Amino acid sequence: MSASRYRLQSGSKTDQVDQALEATHGPFGIAGLERACPNVSRNLIRQVMNNWRDQGRLVNFGRGRDARWRKAAPSDPEQGSHECTKECTTIELLPVQNTVG
Repeated sequence: MSASRYRLQSGSKTDQVDQALEATHGPFGIAGLERACPNVSRNLIRQVMNNWRDQGRLVNFGRGRDARWRKAAPSDPEQGSHECTKECTTIELLPVQNTVG
């Protein structure tokens, strides 16, 4: 389920974002969480997402407008999260092929 298909109506705003993040599957953007939590500011959504990232629960790919996020895969099922390393926020850039012609 993408973040935009999830709607939460009750609880604190932080809880709403937490629950929307729990319900996400696969890559998502901040706009999807904004649609899932319409009464929550973008700044609070970012703050919650950054807290999750700092805890090793979220991984981001890219920066700015095109940034994509996904839940981190747990390295140990008992732990539920992993230690975040520099590689978590690094993406591989592939060469662009020229299609003019």
